Amino acid sequence: MGITDQLRRLVRRRRDSQLTPAHLGNVAEVFTASDDCQYVAVAGPTVSFHGSLRKYGPPSSPMLVTVIYGPTDPNNKNLYITREWLEGYISRMRKCPVYDSFAGDSLKGVVLVTPAPCDGAMSRWLSADAGKYLKELKNEWIGYLDLGDIVRHGVEALPPGPYLWSNESFKPVLRLYPDTQSAFLMPLKPVGTPDDLFEPVNIGAGQLPGRLSIAVPSTAAYHANNHPNNRPHSPAIVLPLRIVVKDCYHLRGLKNTLCNNAYYSFSHSATSTSPMIASLLKQGAQVLGTTKLASLIAREEPMDAVDFQVPFNPRGDGYQSPAGSSSGSAAAIAADDFVDAAIGTDTTGSGRRPALLNGVWQFRPSHREVYLEGMVTVYPRFDTPCVFARDFAVLKHVAKVWNSLPDGSGTNNWDAKSAPDDLVLHGTEAGFKAGFDAGFIAGFKAGAESAGKRYELVWLTEYLPIPNVDQMLLIVDFVADMQTCLGTSACTLRKMSIKETWKQIHPEGTPADLDEYLEDMVARTFYHGSYHSFREFREEYALANNGRPPYVNSVIQQRWDKGAAVTVAQNKEAEARMEVYKDWLLDNIFGPDEKEKQVIVILPIANVEPNYRDVKSSMLTSQSALDQLFLGPILGAPDVMVPLGDVPYESRITGRTEFLPVVVDLMGKPGQDMQLLEVVEKVMKGCDREMVVKTGARMFAGVDGKS
Repeated sequence: MGITDQLRRLVRRRRDSQLTPAHLGNVAEVFTASDDCQYVAVAGPTVSFHGSLRKYGPPSSPMLVTVIYGPTDPNNKNLYITREWLEGYISRMRKCPVYDSFAGDSLKGVVLVTPAPCDGAMSRWLSADAGKYLKELKNEWIGYLDLGDIVRHGVEALPPGPYLWSNESFKPVLRLYPDTQSAFLMPLKPVGTPDDLFEPVNIGAGQLPGRLSIAVPSTAAYHANNHPNNRPHSPAIVLPLRIVVKDCYHLRGLKNTLCNNAYYSFSHSATSTSPMIASLLKQGAQVLGTTKLASLIAREEPMDAVDFQVPFNPRGDGYQSPAGSSSGSAAAIAADDFVDAAIGTDTTGSGRRPALLNGVWQFRPSHREVYLEGMVTVYPRFDTPCVFARDFAVLKHVAKVWNSLPDGSGTNNWDAKSAPDDLVLHGTEAGFKAGFDAGFIAGFKAGAESAGKRYELVWLTEYLPIPNVDQMLLIVDFVADMQTCLGTSACTLRKMSIKETWKQIHPEGTPADLDEYLEDMVARTFYHGSYHSFREFREEYALANNGRPPYVNSVIQQRWDKGAAVTVAQNKEAEARMEVYKDWLLDNIFGPDEKEKQVIVILPIANVEPNYRDVKSSMLTSQSALDQLFLGPILGAPDVMVPLGDVPYESRITGRTEFLPVVVDLMGKPGQDMQLLEVVEKVMKGCDREMVVKTGARMFAGVDGKS
C-alpha cells in the first residue's frame, strides 16, 4: 500500500472514530514509508494555492509533497528550471536522511516557489527535460507559490523539503527514531524562536516496546540551499543543530521532572526558556526533546533509581553505568546519530563523568561565563551548563555561542574571544615513553625561549598516574602529541603535588595539613547548599500531601541530612575557607597572568574499569574537596573532555573482550575557554587524531583514536 493510500485510510478511520483535533494534539498524521521507517506530520503554516502549473488544481486529499525553491536569473529575475539543475537540487536534498528515506513518495507532489507570480505558462518555469525528469520520478502533480503568497499569509519561511499537504495547509514531515537507550524524557515539537511554547509530540507507543519515538525535522532545506547559485532571492539557510536538553533547564510551557515523581507534582510550567538554551535557538538549533538525569541532579547509579529508569550506556557491552547526573544527555550523544549536541550540567562531575563513561566530547565553560537563570540549581557556586557532542566542531560552535553572550553569572567576562593563530608546543618525545615516574617528567624538556606563546602542562600527582596501564598509555600518547603536533618553541611539563605544595607554602594562619584544612568543607558548603536549594520543594510538597515528605533516594537523603546539620556560621566559615583555597590553587597551579603563557591541567577523571549497571553501588559516605572532580568547580575553570581511544576488558555480560572509552580532561585557567579549545583543535588536527566519535559500542574503529 502506498503512503497516499495509507493517509487516506488514516483520515477515514479517524473520521469514522469521531476523533477531534484535541485527541490528536499537535500531530497531524503518522505513517510508514516503504523502508518501514515511521514519520509524523505536525501542524504547520496555512498557505493556499492561487493556481497550478498544470490543468488540475491542488490536491483535495492528504498528499506528500516536496517544496522546491527555483533559481533566479539576476538579470531578468525569471525562474527557469533545467533537468541538470533539478537533478542537483534533489540530489542535495537527499543528503538529509529524513528526506532521502521517502523522497520517492514525496516527489509525487511538487510545489515550486517562484520569485514572481506564475502566469500559467509551464514552459516559462520548467524546461521539457525537467518536466520529463519529474515524470521519471513518478511525479503526479505540480503546484506553485510565489514569495508574495507566503508573505501575505504571514509565514516567514516555508523551507524546501518534505510536507504533508492536508486541510489546506503544509505540515512539516519529521522522521521518528526510536529512543534505543531510554535516554529521553519527552520528545518535543520543534519551535522557531525562544519565545515559542514547547509542546510534546504525542504519538502514542514508540517503535520499540516501552520506549519513546523522537520526531526529527528534515535538514533538506540546508542541503538544497548549500549552493552559491541556488536561490539568491531567499534568505540563506544554515544547518540547524539538533539538540537535546537535560530536564533541569526551563523550556517555556514545560514542567521539570528532575526524574523525581514528587518534584514533577510540585513543578510549574516555565514562563520562559533558559538563556543558555535560547542562545542556541537564536542560532537555528532545534530541540528534539528533554533527557533523563540522575534524580534531583544528584549522583544516582542504575540500581539506585526508583522513579525513572537510568539510561543505557551504549559503549562496551551495553550494560555499563552511564554515570550522572547528565546521564541521558551523554547517552543520547553516544547512541543517536540524529542528535548533534546535548546540553547538560556539571556541578561536581555531573558532565565530566558521563563524558568519560559514554565516550563523548564535553565542554564545561568557566563559571563566570554562564547564566544560571532558567536552570534548576543545586549549589550555584559550582553549577555550570555543559555541552556534549560527537564532533569537536559542534562542541566549539556551542562554546562560541555561549562565549558571545553578555556577562553571565559572574563578575568579569573574559575579553578575548579567540586564541592566537600561532599556538605551538615543543619538547622531546623520549621521556613520554619512559614511564610514569620522575623519568617521564624529566624527559619532557622545554625548548629555547621564543617570542611565541609558552605552554605549561600540569601533572598533579594526586591523580596521576592511574592503575589502568592501558588508559595511562593513551593519556601519555596524547600528551606526547601535544608537544609533537603543536610545535611550540617552549613547553614545560610540571609535576606537582597539591598536598605537598600546600605543606610548604600554605597561607598564613592555616594548618600545614591540607586534609585538616579541607575537613567538612564539602558537607558545609555543597551539601548545605543542596539541602537549602530544595527547601521550597520539600515544604510545598509536604503542605500539599498532609505533611508527607517527598521520596528521594538514599544518596540524596544522606546529603540532605548532612547539609541540614550545618549551621549558618559553619557554612560561612567553610565558604570563606573555600575562597582561600581557591585563591591558593589559582596562584600555585596557574600563577600570575601572563599574556604569552597558558597553563593546562591534565586530569584522568577516574580509573577506567567495568561498572555494571546491575551491581548496587557503594554509597559515598563522605567526599573530599581534594577530589579531582571538585577542582574545576572550586576554581570556576573551563574543562574539555577529549576522547582518546578505548581499553579492553573481559565482559561478564557477553563473555568476550569488549572495550571501555578513555577520555581525558584538560582544564584551563578561568576565562580562557576559547584558548583552551583552540589548543585542543591544534593538537587534534596536527596529529591526525579523530575529531568525531562514532555511535555504538566503540568510539573509533581503532583503539588509539588516530586516523
